[in-house]
Amino acid sequence: MTMQYNKYHDLCVSLTAQQNALRQRIDELMRTQDWYNKFNATSAITAVESAKTLLLDYNNELRELQPRVIDVESKVARLKAKASLGWNPKYWFSQERTAIKSTLNSEGVELLKLRTRTDLLQTQSRMQVTIIERFDGELKKYKAHDEYQSKAKITSLHNESANLVTSLRETTQLRDILNAELSAPLAELAKLNTQKTSIASKLQCARALDLELSHASNSYEKAMVHEKSKQTFGESSPRKVIVSHEREVDSIDRNISKLHVRLESIAQKSSRVIRRLIIDGNNLCYQKSPKKFLGLSALRPVANLLSDKYKVLIVFDASIREQLRKGDRQIEECFVVVK
Repeated sequence: MTMQYNKYHDLCVSLTAQQNALRQRIDELMRTQDWYNKFNATSAITAVESAKTLLLDYNNELRELQPRVIDVESKVARLKAKASLGWNPKYWFSQERTAIKSTLNSEGVELLKLRTRTDLLQTQSRMQVTIIERFDGELKKYKAHDEYQSKAKITSLHNESANLVTSLRETTQLRDILNAELSAPLAELAKLNTQKTSIASKLQCARALDLELSHASNSYEKAMVHEKSKQTFGESSPRKVIVSHEREVDSIDRNISKLHVRLESIAQKSSRVIRRLIIDGNNLCYQKSPKKFLGLSALRPVANLLSDKYKVLIVFDASIREQLRKGDRQIEECFVVVK
């Protein structure tokens, strides 16, 4: 309910969200700046060149191995065909098949070595590509980074953050002040709403008894309803209870309406934030009755007190110089703080 009348609640939430977003943005920029300061472009260029050299070596070796792999794969395929059992049982245990199987085993070992080396070279090549892409990306980011602009942006955001902090502090104070002003009428409103809920419950019960009374078929049943009403409400007539409680509800509704108007008025007044006061200095240099020139004896403490909360501008007409026998600078120096 407080938030309904205190607009500063939502404003505080909004300012807090803005402040959090701003802090995140500042953190991001500072992390980028810190990365930029620590980044070693020379080392990155050296790493890229080294990776390119290794990549070239690996790719050359892969190109050299490829014909050898194809040749050995072809030999293994032919030997497997020759080493198969075939349809002649005499061939199964022949010296020729035994020799072919031995050759097949040797070529198989060679093929495994070649494939293992090929896989390793391909893995190493992919690693060098990753290194090149990584450092190339970081070098582009490094070259694109404008250190002067980045520092200026961070400074600007810090200033904006400081202004937000001030706004949030001031808004929080206004919120708390308004909450204090709203506290009493809101407590009264809650009390009236509780009373209204209680009476509404009694009204419902009384109307149920009144309906039961209208449907009673004989005097005995009517007497029982009257008795129930008396025990419940201290009044035997449900109709009288209804009328009485409806009047109470009407009275409470009127009071609730008045409280809403009062709450709206408090909320509206709180929106009129006074930041600057303009004082007619000459008027405050006189005592009203009897009219007597006081000089700055009254104006000075009043202005200094108000300056703690407001920006104060004091305006004099030209006659004040002669009356005070002071020049403009001397008059200004009479005030401790003028905002």
